[in-house]
Amino acid sequence: TMFADSVNSERCEPSLAPIYRFMARMVIRPLDASALAVLRQPQARSILTRCDPRVGEELGPLTLERQRAADEAYASAFLLPNGAPPRACAWLGDGSDDKLDAFTTSVVAQMRRIGLERRYDEDAGRLPLDHLGLLLEVAAVGLERGHLSAPAWIDAHVSRWVPRWGHALSSRSTHPLYCALGVLATSVLST
Repeated sequence: TMFADSVNSERCEPSLAPIYRFMARMVIRPLDASALAVLRQPQARSILTRCDPRVGEELGPLTLERQRAADEAYASAFLLPNGAPPRACAWLGDGSDDKLDAFTTSVVAQMRRIGLERRYDEDAGRLPLDHLGLLLEVAAVGLERGHLSAPAWIDAHVSRWVPRWGHALSSRSTHPLYCALGVLATSVLST
């Protein structure tokens, strides 16, 4: 799509850091009132509605019924079998320990290069080193700080597998927000 082309051509621009953080937030925690407030902002609503036109229906008041549906959709999308786990180890081929060790070692090295400390009292700090939420946070910080290694790092650690993950998420999820997230991630992070 034209939207995908325009975003993809600039996927390593510092202005994308908030989008990376938003996507990280969506894979780290289930939908809640604070996330819904962000989703209701005109720019976020516009982007997500282009990814899935049904999103507008989900941005009303967060009733108990809607909260339960969103919680179930989160668990189904990211935690249960047949979902789309937001972890590189699920999408990078044979999943050998050597490949995963090299991957996570590189993540730690990038965090050091950009001066990002892993804080276990924050959501991203408690995640495995191959979790998309943590990887997107590292990418966002790298872009914001103008670190020259950020674009190559995004290509090597995120863009290699996120398009497959995004396609799986958008095709397996029944919730419009998670379908839109899959389309957005694929659009923004494809090489």
